[in-house]
Amino acid sequence: MVVEPVVVEPVVVEPVVVEPVVVEPVVVEPVLVEPAVVWPVVDEFPFELPLELEDWPFDEDDWPFELED
Repeated sequence: MVVEPVVVEPVVVEPVVVEPVVVEPVVVEPVLVEPAVVWPVVDEFPFELPLELEDWPFDEDDWPFELED
């Protein structure tokens, strides 16, 4: 058996140039959150009702206010 010599060509590897990546800093603005206003729950009106509302409910014919269309 005759073995032929193998000729290996040299491989030229080009260097890889990596460009630096510039990362801009992220500026986060503060978010101002207003506190929620919680109104107390009342069972009764803290004031007297006007006289025209004391006889509630009105009949449609006796309605004391002007209605806008």
